[in-house]
Amino acid sequence: MDKKPKIDINEEFEKLFPPTHRESVFGESEDYESFRQYIIDHPRVIYHKNNLPFCEVKIISYVDYKKQDVIDKEKNNGKHIFYLKHSRKGQTDFCDSAGFYVKESRGFVILPYSHIINEVQGYVPKGYERKGKMDGSNLYTLTPLLFHSPEDAASFVLGKRAGMDEWLDARKKGLLVYYKELVEPNLQLKLNLFDSDENDQVQQSQTSPQSKEKHIVYIREDGVCDAKGYYDKVTKKFILMAGSIWSLEVTKSYQYSASEIMRRYTIIKNCKHIIDAFKQFKDVICESPSQAASYVLGRSANGWEEWIDKDGRTLKEIFNSSSEEELKKKGIAEVVAMLQFPSTKVLSALKSGKDTIMGILYELSL
Repeated sequence: MDKKPKIDINEEFEKLFPPTHRESVFGESEDYESFRQYIIDHPRVIYHKNNLPFCEVKIISYVDYKKQDVIDKEKNNGKHIFYLKHSRKGQTDFCDSAGFYVKESRGFVILPYSHIINEVQGYVPKGYERKGKMDGSNLYTLTPLLFHSPEDAASFVLGKRAGMDEWLDARKKGLLVYYKELVEPNLQLKLNLFDSDENDQVQQSQTSPQSKEKHIVYIREDGVCDAKGYYDKVTKKFILMAGSIWSLEVTKSYQYSASEIMRRYTIIKNCKHIIDAFKQFKDVICESPSQAASYVLGRSANGWEEWIDKDGRTLKEIFNSSSEEELKKKGIAEVVAMLQFPSTKVLSALKSGKDTIMGILYELSL
């Protein structure tokens, strides 16, 4: 009886699954040169998470990696980073946050991917929700958060009232070592919330010398905001003028939106914190009247309706009326020609009001 031929299982496997070349960081392929160079150029601190059983290699979590990446970028931008760390990861009282002080507004920014204590034990700054994602059993933030003071930032992280002394830099030194103004009493408390001081007037005259020639419009809500600005028809931008008062708080529906995140960065660069509001110390150029209105009010807003002039006319009424006056001056013949070969301005007029053009034709035909 013939014996069955012996089958080499390795050969059969290679027939079905041909060997595939896999690149390695340590290989000779040129495709990995940039990756290897990046590793050499970016040494980073390794955070202890757990040890592999067969060697001394430490594993860094995704959240810790992203946090360190954000910290590195802010350091490169000249920011002085401070830390607030308690306990060990996995514990209920664990926190590991990083941020920096903003001299212009005397505020404090907590960076994304900062771990905060899960449970609130007492005071939490008004207007801030302690929400984010979970890293195991610990909570961490997703976006940069601007606070009115280092004390509020520390209270947010710890879930209870805390002082600025909780924040320490890499040398274990606190904020008071570097920022002496934090020791001085806050003189801004003596100022009237809606009065412009001399510095604001000087800054405004320097940044907007032609403001008198512009059609100034306002947004005012007692105890909330008091802002003024003008729309530039040439650039299609809206200029928020220095000295404007912005709402301190934002609505829940507006919070964490793209506009609200941009609002925070704008406040850091252009505003200071006074009592219960933010005050501009220089002009701010906004992409639209609605963006400017949302920044001022702390909520989503239609700027064409919210901004009004001294006569009570909305921005929409001001520019719609000026467009109609221009068309009236051209006469009925030119209006008819415009309708036959409509320009962008005429098309926008048709879209903005159903009877705008027909009304002009009727008046001119009388």
